[in-house]
Amino acid sequence: METCLILLQRVELLTDAENAFRDISKLDDDYYISRNNSLLLEFEEILTVTSETHLETVHMCLKTIYEDIFSNECTSAKRKVVLDMLSTFYNKQVNDLIVSSFDHYLFEIIRKNIVQQNNKDAIVECFKWLSQLLDFSTYKNCQVILSNTFQLVETFPNITKHDKVTRAILSILQKLLSRAEPLMPSYQIYRYMYAIFEFVKLKDECTSEKKSVFAPILWNYYSGFRSLSQVLSIRGRRFLYPIIQHSLCINKPTSCSFTPPHYKVDPVSLVIKMSESAMCLDPDLREPRYDLIANCLLQPYCVHVLERALLRPENPSSQAEDKVVSNEDKMSGSVSLVASSSSSLLNEKTVANGLEQVLTSLLQEMISDNDVTSGQWLNLVTNIQLLILKNQCIKVTTFINSVLSALKKTHAVYKLSDNAKKLYYLLVSFLTIISLNPSIQIGEVVLNQLVEIDEILSTSFPCNCVNFENGTIFEMSRLILWFNLKSRLHALNHTEVDLPRELQLAQSEVHNAFKSIMKDMKISSLVKLLNFSNTHDASSSQLQKRLITEFLNSNTQSPVKLIGNIYACGDVNPLDFDSLSNLTMSLRIVLFQQVTTHWRQLMAQLEKASFPGTGNVLFPSPALIETYGRLYMDTFFETFYQPTISLDSVIQCAIQQMCYRTFPICAEIFVQLLPRANMSYLFTFCSHCINLMNAKSRIKYLECSQFYSSLENSCIQMMSCFGVKNFIAIVEKHNASNTIMSMMSPDNEDYNKLFMLNVARCMHIAGVDCFDKSYKHFFEIIQSKTPHMLSHHMLHTMPAQMIALYQNQPFFQPEVNQKLKQEVENEYHNFLKLLSRSNTEVVNYILQLKGHYFLCFFWKLLLSDDGAINPPPITCATILEQIGPKNLTKHIQTFCDFINYEMLANMSKASKFIEAINKMIWEYDVLSIDRFVFAMVLRPFEQKDDQVSLYFIHLLLQSSSQLKERIDYYCDLVDNVDISDSAAKGGWFVNRQFPYNQKYEEKFHFEGIYAAHNSEPPNKFFFPTYFSNLCTRFVPVFDLVLTRFLEIPLLFKHLSALLASFGRIFRLHKQPITFLYKTVAYYKKIVDTEGARMLVMAVYDAFKRAKPSEWLVCLEFLENAASTDSFKNWNPATSYLNSLLEKLSQAVFNPSKCEPFCRFNWELEEFTSVSSHVLYSVCLEILCLPNMTPATVVGHLFELAINIESDMFNKFQRLNSVSLILNNLPPIYYSCIEESIEKMMKSDHLLSLSADQVLKVCQSVEGKSNEVCACVLKAQYLYYHANTCHLSLARQFLSSKLKPLVTTEQQLILYCHLLSPFFLIYSDNKPVQKSLYSDVIELLPTVVEKLPPGCRSLVCEDLIVDLLYFGKYTCIGDDLEPKVTASSLLCGPSMSRKMKFF
Repeated sequence: METCLILLQRVELLTDAENAFRDISKLDDDYYISRNNSLLLEFEEILTVTSETHLETVHMCLKTIYEDIFSNECTSAKRKVVLDMLSTFYNKQVNDLIVSSFDHYLFEIIRKNIVQQNNKDAIVECFKWLSQLLDFSTYKNCQVILSNTFQLVETFPNITKHDKVTRAILSILQKLLSRAEPLMPSYQIYRYMYAIFEFVKLKDECTSEKKSVFAPILWNYYSGFRSLSQVLSIRGRRFLYPIIQHSLCINKPTSCSFTPPHYKVDPVSLVIKMSESAMCLDPDLREPRYDLIANCLLQPYCVHVLERALLRPENPSSQAEDKVVSNEDKMSGSVSLVASSSSSLLNEKTVANGLEQVLTSLLQEMISDNDVTSGQWLNLVTNIQLLILKNQCIKVTTFINSVLSALKKTHAVYKLSDNAKKLYYLLVSFLTIISLNPSIQIGEVVLNQLVEIDEILSTSFPCNCVNFENGTIFEMSRLILWFNLKSRLHALNHTEVDLPRELQLAQSEVHNAFKSIMKDMKISSLVKLLNFSNTHDASSSQLQKRLITEFLNSNTQSPVKLIGNIYACGDVNPLDFDSLSNLTMSLRIVLFQQVTTHWRQLMAQLEKASFPGTGNVLFPSPALIETYGRLYMDTFFETFYQPTISLDSVIQCAIQQMCYRTFPICAEIFVQLLPRANMSYLFTFCSHCINLMNAKSRIKYLECSQFYSSLENSCIQMMSCFGVKNFIAIVEKHNASNTIMSMMSPDNEDYNKLFMLNVARCMHIAGVDCFDKSYKHFFEIIQSKTPHMLSHHMLHTMPAQMIALYQNQPFFQPEVNQKLKQEVENEYHNFLKLLSRSNTEVVNYILQLKGHYFLCFFWKLLLSDDGAINPPPITCATILEQIGPKNLTKHIQTFCDFINYEMLANMSKASKFIEAINKMIWEYDVLSIDRFVFAMVLRPFEQKDDQVSLYFIHLLLQSSSQLKERIDYYCDLVDNVDISDSAAKGGWFVNRQFPYNQKYEEKFHFEGIYAAHNSEPPNKFFFPTYFSNLCTRFVPVFDLVLTRFLEIPLLFKHLSALLASFGRIFRLHKQPITFLYKTVAYYKKIVDTEGARMLVMAVYDAFKRAKPSEWLVCLEFLENAASTDSFKNWNPATSYLNSLLEKLSQAVFNPSKCEPFCRFNWELEEFTSVSSHVLYSVCLEILCLPNMTPATVVGHLFELAINIESDMFNKFQRLNSVSLILNNLPPIYYSCIEESIEKMMKSDHLLSLSADQVLKVCQSVEGKSNEVCACVLKAQYLYYHANTCHLSLARQFLSSKLKPLVTTEQQLILYCHLLSPFFLIYSDNKPVQKSLYSDVIELLPTVVEKLPPGCRSLVCEDLIVDLLYFGKYTCIGDDLEPKVTASSLLCGPSMSRKMKFF
């Protein structure tokens, strides 16, 4: 033996090494003991030599030794000597490959003995040896041992409580999972415990004996992480529903910022994504979110949310695991092994075929419920089609299996009746939409399943005939389904398939209709016939061509006068919404493509036509333009997937081909569809319009006043719809500055002022701090382009930060002084002298003036006291044409300054001044009242001048009977059409625009001046108008006028008069509720309840003929708002707020039962869904309430939610509603919650509780009985639905105000629970997560220092340790290691020991 050892030390022979190890194991016991000391040294030397060069040999030798010493023949003395040798060597090893081999071969021995069941003593000895190894193992090896132990538990055949092997396993598990003397980071124990417990609980192979043995110890360790789980989650989270608003989307669906991480679910399990990495004990997180997915499927325009939520990651491994491996080399592969193991357990047992279960249960519920509206069925159909069509989040087989399963479960119990038709329509939509994606193939199995479904449904809906005239697609859906089935089965089998006997008569009717395709057929029948043709075959193309060229835009029909000398070809009646709804989505998309292509062809033809236009130039028909708009609105989100058919693509095409003549048409369509407009297109189109209006190259169309004013007013209307959510979306974009810069005008200061006013409103409503310094950047850009100042009252309603910007910047002061008066008078006398000379001299004189005084001259010509020249000379029209519409804006601004100065000096002559301006507007067509009022209301006057200017506007509008007459007439047209229930059937042009144009012709060429001299404008040409007129253009201007009057309480009486005279114009408003919401929220500080009441009642009165009584506010509000006195004396009771909560909860959780909104046609409404509409109407009511402070409102709302005597579901519903409401109110309401949180953090009540008690109440939901619990619920639910701006404010509050207050352990526990929503929301945002964990780390030394005498550690020590390890391994990595190490050293030995792996 000695010779072998010496030889092996000197020469490195592999065979000798192996033989030497075998010789050692065969020595007798006496020799072992006598030579113990020398053998240990020699054995170590040999292993050291071979470990450096021959790892494979070491592994083989160790395996031989293990097999020998744990065999039945080995004595205990020999086993002890060898194990002592191995333990000494093991303790000195640094090579992980050698160390891991100890564990690997040892577990092989154990498994072999378990299978043979012949040596329990050997198994026990193995576990004892493992226990010794743990004392000097690295945490990597502990992971391996724990993983192998877990696998043994899984495969162990029989386990009893008193068995020696069981006790050995339990002993090593206890040592491995010890929290007091940790062998591994707690996060790894956390994940292992989840996997093991899931096995014990869920595996069918896990016998009751195993559960009784292992469940107690596992549950003990498992439940030790409950506190961490509660900090990482929110109780009742699965009852929290978002409200989807499609207008927030500014990017592609897969990157929409409004789908935060806490709404993402695993596409297989439908479990919230974060819960898989968190392994939370919270059952709400571990439950599949069937309800959330089903809720989204029934909401309109939610496919982007579903696609985002169900999107499969490109890398199958989780993002958290990737971060861990890349950040730290200390993690071994065993954690990934356990993670995948637990994930497979979760997916396999709890949520197999998650989407199929969702669809099955949802369809089962809808089939059996006759109260489900057609709108909900259509929403479901649309969302499912798009999910199948693109990313295939829903597989074809999944969908078919769901339908079949739901049908089999409900058909025998319920009479399907109308729901059978809707289910047929769902199947038809599915079968036709996949034809647009060639990559989706369906086989014969799926087709046969569809035939089986038809056999079940046919008893409820035989469909014996087809009614092309009055039938709906629901009634024809079975026949359409069979037409598609027949063609697909024929393509697969090359055999003809006969339709069911009851459908053969209907089939012949369809064939006859195809034969008579070129004969007389109504357009509605032609549209329905499209459903029976394949979208790619010849008959379909022929039908589409005939539909477009013969009905929508036929050159053979009589031309229709649009405006002036502009005519259109084709029909005036577009495809109504009923006809469009009778088309499958695939056909709507194809038809949309055809109409877009036809329109692009018309662009080129129009641009080649002569300019100025004459009667022989035929523009697109109203039917074609309106049909395009309706298709665009109806298939809005399909444009995400078909970019070539979007309105933006048409605009881009017009720019590339320089087809500027169609630009006003695009602008009209866009403005008409503003409630449904994609915000990214809005920004892009505004940019196009501004670039075109300020083009350096001379564009002939810009000389036309109508063309320029059309683009200008379109930008104003779009900017007026620019809301808080849109601005938040811009701020979230990486290229926010470029987006904003593209919307700023380089020379129109009025437009830029309007932009800054909208920025100020967004800052006030959403919070100033959330915009960081971006608003300063916007301000600097605007001031560099158009230096300007704001009026006194407008400026002082803005946030303090905005006021400081204006006060600290040098501005050009407006010319509202005596100098302007003197210059105008001097130049006016020179102008009068030149009137007798040639036109050329007069025109040159005006164009060469430094000041823009011509409108001042024209106005003075009309004043009787100055020797009025009536009519004004025709030279004035020539001058105006030479000035051009763009430069005329500067003349209007100077004219406003001059008029205001004259009013201040000669208030007694106000009526004469107004009379002269009315002549300029209505008699001589020099000015447009909307452009003049828009410029006047934005002039930067000082305090007194500002009041005079607004009073002047009041007098002007009240004297403009022509404007009031036009608004009343046009609103009557709108009301009459809507009341007759033909809004969806009739066209906007034929029912509204055409009658208005016939009675009130628009004038853009100073026709009044020429008419006074019995002549016509020499270059009179127009651009087509389909939706726009003076009334619609005046809507955003009137909005601005009202908001300016709200700034000055002294003018409230004039505000009331304006609303009485022109309040009906709200009937033409695209977003009346949004306007009220933004206005009342912004001016709440200076506007008393009377101002808000007047606005609300004006909007209500404008719509009362067309809308139900409660569409805007509830009946109790209307009753009390009927008069000023009753509203001021109204003290809303708690029951009133309770009714608002109930209404919103029903709108979110049960919209089909929410009256009267469930009967609305949301295609024609301001909002896209019941929940969005109700949310903003409720917020509006709360903002308008008299005698209730924000603190009172917030207190009552949370009291109604937390203290409700009902089930937990109702409580969570109400908390969800309160959170949604408060997150859509100004920050002053947020501050009330923050004040209550700050008060709780300082309260004696919190400090009077022990740390254990605080930990318990923070994880409770019984807020009624405990103030601390109520505080946590308020904060968590409030932050959960918060937008980016509110979250920024909340984080600032927690970090700057609340964090310095934390000095005790009770406060630290409360603070950690207040961070719960942020751990969820920012789960994939490393910088934010780092700041959150840094806050906790920084608080630890302070809290430990304040511990009472005799207390050595924190009660929540394990919670803090678990939380920090969780952050390290899921997101942060090693970034916080120095800070944690320094902090743990200050927190005592216990904390340092537990944090040693950080």
